Amino acid sequence: KINNLAVECIIGVFEEERVAPQKVLVSVEVEVDYEGFVGEKSTAGTVDWFELSGKIERFLVEKKFYLAEEAVRSVAEMILAEKMALSAKVSLKKKLNFENRMDSFEAEFFQKK
Repeated sequence: KINNLAVECIIGVFEEERVAPQKVLVSVEVEVDYEGFVGEKSTAGTVDWFELSGKIERFLVEKKFYLAEEAVRSVAEMILAEKMALSAKVSLKKKLNFENRMDSFEAEFFQKK
């Protein structure tokens, strides 16, 4: 599980959101079938969380999504393309200044293979 990975990227539909990167927090849960790896001394077949966090960051920075919902779905699909992943749950939290009515929102997506 990755909790609150801070990524500076462009996500938004309004012009002011698309001018400069904004900080979002990304959390990810990945279900992996570890059967057969118990007692192994190799990390093959497991999740390299450091590598995955870098992949997620690069992906979000490069894509420049309009919708947070589109971003979380795309990140989940990217994770599920990995051989070891059985399911992925991705959430993205973005701070807002929406007429002082809310300070942030969060989009979440869950998918199984």
